[in-house]
Amino acid sequence: MIDNFGQPIPGLYAAGMNAGGWIGSYYPGSGTAVSGAIHQGRRAAKSILGLS
Repeated sequence: MIDNFGQPIPGLYAAGMNAGGWIGSYYPGSGTAVSGAIHQGRRAAKSILGLS
């Protein structure tokens, strides 16, 4: 997400279909959707915890 000035909002994360610019308007099905959510969720958690 970006703010009104086009800057990223610190501490705001998205996962799965909300963060998947690689998918576009196509919904690939549960397997791909779940793996994308897990991957992006792990990245957000690592960043929050300072592990990345």
